[in-house]
Amino acid sequence: MVFGSIRSLAAFRLTGSTKDYAIVGSDSGRITFGKSGARRIVPGQYLATDPKGRSVMIAAVEKRNYTQKQRYYSTTVVGVDVGFENPLFAALEVDYSESDRILLAKHSTLQKTMLTYYELDLGLNHVVRKWSEPTDPRANLLVQVPGGQVASSDRFDGPSGVLVCCEDHIIYRHMDRPQHRVPIPRRNHPLEDPAWHHYRSSCHAQNEGLSSKTAQISLHNTRIQGAFFFLLQSEDGDLFKVTIDHEEDEVKALKVKYFDTVPVASSLCILKSGFLFVVAEFVIITDGSLSHLYQFQKLGDDDDEPEFSSTSYPADELESLDPIMDSKVMNVLPNSDTPQIFAACGRGSRSTFRMLRHDEFDSYIILSFVNGTLVLSIGETIEEVQDTGFLSSAPTLAVQQIGADALLQVHPHGIRHVLTDRRVVVALSSAELVYFELDLDGQLNEYQDRKAMGSTVLALSIAEVPEGRQRTPYLAVGCEDQTVRIISLDPENTLETISLQALTAPPSAICIADMLDASINKAQPTTFVNIGLQNGVLLRTVLDPINGQLTDTRTRFLGTRPIKLLRVQIEKSPAILALSSRSWLNYTHQNLMHFTPLIFENLDYAWSFSAELSPEVIIFQIPKLGMKLKQDAIQLSCTPRKFISHPTNRFLYLIEGDHRVLGEDAINRQLAQLRQAGKPIDEEVLRLPSEVFGRVRAPAGTWASAIRIIDPVEAKTVGIVHLDNNEAAFCLAVVPFAARGGELHLVVGTAGFLRTYTFTQDGTGLELLHKTELDDVPLAIIAFQGRLVAGVGKALRLYEMGKKKLLRKVENKTFSSPIVTLNTQGSRILVGDMQDSIFMRLQSTRSIWFR
Repeated sequence: MVFGSIRSLAAFRLTGSTKDYAIVGSDSGRITFGKSGARRIVPGQYLATDPKGRSVMIAAVEKRNYTQKQRYYSTTVVGVDVGFENPLFAALEVDYSESDRILLAKHSTLQKTMLTYYELDLGLNHVVRKWSEPTDPRANLLVQVPGGQVASSDRFDGPSGVLVCCEDHIIYRHMDRPQHRVPIPRRNHPLEDPAWHHYRSSCHAQNEGLSSKTAQISLHNTRIQGAFFFLLQSEDGDLFKVTIDHEEDEVKALKVKYFDTVPVASSLCILKSGFLFVVAEFVIITDGSLSHLYQFQKLGDDDDEPEFSSTSYPADELESLDPIMDSKVMNVLPNSDTPQIFAACGRGSRSTFRMLRHDEFDSYIILSFVNGTLVLSIGETIEEVQDTGFLSSAPTLAVQQIGADALLQVHPHGIRHVLTDRRVVVALSSAELVYFELDLDGQLNEYQDRKAMGSTVLALSIAEVPEGRQRTPYLAVGCEDQTVRIISLDPENTLETISLQALTAPPSAICIADMLDASINKAQPTTFVNIGLQNGVLLRTVLDPINGQLTDTRTRFLGTRPIKLLRVQIEKSPAILALSSRSWLNYTHQNLMHFTPLIFENLDYAWSFSAELSPEVIIFQIPKLGMKLKQDAIQLSCTPRKFISHPTNRFLYLIEGDHRVLGEDAINRQLAQLRQAGKPIDEEVLRLPSEVFGRVRAPAGTWASAIRIIDPVEAKTVGIVHLDNNEAAFCLAVVPFAARGGELHLVVGTAGFLRTYTFTQDGTGLELLHKTELDDVPLAIIAFQGRLVAGVGKALRLYEMGKKKLLRKVENKTFSSPIVTLNTQGSRILVGDMQDSIFMRLQSTRSIWFR
């Protein structure tokens, strides 16, 4: 654990070693210089390691030369592969000494971006600036190219040097070598102007284009001996395969071709086993996964994708909700005693709206009824069988497999042994325990003595027989006198009481299970005694396997009903299913104990079951262990902004919008114009899913926005209203206007207007009533005493309902920055501005004004 803010992370391996190490740069560790925290002149923001593991470079964001009054800031640092020569490091440095003049000139190309090499002299232990040359001013990322001479031969691993990733191009650079430049392929969408791509990237060269989204693999130890390639990702999520044609250390050509499309990643990692791990920082996929694991099917060498050359041109998942744009805690589900978390997540066309809630094969099914028992056989079909040896004329109290070839049936009048478990304990109504054990001849024999408990037995449990042993040594007995006793089943002291646990209520169920919990013992499973009480409390205590003592007791309230405990199998590992007013599952995942509630109706009984040919018979299954909450995702078309609930119906109203993308009306309008002009349209490109390939790009000032109506119970979209005239929604509120007798209206704040809608079709539809023009952008609105309060720019305004538009009644212009949040409490209005300030305004009770 690092007690501080992690600034950087790098991995390296010492020469000749097989172990990898990680270097962590933080504001509290050793890989940081200075005691003034994480500042731009304090080294530690960037880490770069020598490929041979001999040195590491620790760099700061800013570098100053006080003698020459020059100021540089670095955007990336990487180690250069030069074999076993002196370690070499490359950095992208931008000279901003004349930034004021450049800003006035409004021309970013006046800034000089330098590709600089720093060399560590291992003999003198000294660092020198070895080489520096100007490069493309839009460069933002360096990628290490394999190089260096093999120690055992004259062969070179590669040409060495770096790939400079910039807007629209990839450049190969190395000192004293000619550079190679190749363009990045662009999408050919019928509605998309290539100039829009160029303009967008030039505005965000540091964060988009090919910034920090790169992976490299060297295939020295695979079938492609001595070859390597790179995977680079663009801001659209497109992966490009980059290869270098070289002879020894001389580069002949730099080539790039389209490879595939995956979610936009903050980092890519290729594993030697043939998998690609995609770590997406902001993208939310429909199934809730933030990161994906892909398996390579082929390397793209034999496809028909065009390849661009510098010579021709002078499957596992990690889930996350990042980023959450808006969230609320509500209880909208019927018959639910716990609230749900609703979150608007993601960015762009991959955004989602989510509801979060706490959430070998068998051969026979035994069904017990009041007047009998039914046995079903599982095969190609499920059918009743008669010749099972079970007593079918009486109800079954318990059934258990004993060993590999025997079954045991317990009914009200006795027990029936059908060739199965080696040990049986029966509690009688006389508060006595009767112990049976299977001998070597397969006969079930009763132990000579019976154990008198002195109180009515309410629950029993015997642990599973450990592997390599013939019997389990302990029996747990819960009695009506609010105690649990551990009884020995060892042949030397059979049925002797070893330890006792006092309870706060009579027990309703006991279950002994051996489960692995790394917080207690990392080497082997721990024996737990789970005790369910009639008041809904669960106790979990550790049973010492040597002396049978009970220690480390912990409690948890599960529900209002008496608890039932069932030992089940989850992914071939033991687990405990606890049934009360809610169902809970206690299981081990990644060597740690988890206790998770199940999203299911109240269960009276359950059992683990699996059938090869009849999967539909399974009552329910655990889809993924380790998840504390169940997620139901609804795909969105744009980035969600905010959402609200209706006070009387169950629907949620969400606004979404994106900049520099075409809306639905604009797309249909342009397609109609293209068809009318007789221009060819690639219909296959139009059908590409936007959640994978993104929406159509557009110039600056173009918005796509919509109002979405969501049914959280059914987890689906029931209506959507697309905004026209290039409007973008930023806020919304449900307002009961007093001028209309408290009738509810939906008011949506867009760039320049307040749109007022009436609810139709029981809330599943919206009808535009009127639009109110504004002189600034409303970022926050809220209902207040039968009126609407809106934060329009730096002004706080109060509106009433009018016939053709909303009527402004009062305004307060004393705020120094734009208003972004509004809340109300009685006659008070709490205002939050863009500078994180909080103000309180009061409305006079005698007149309509703010003070």
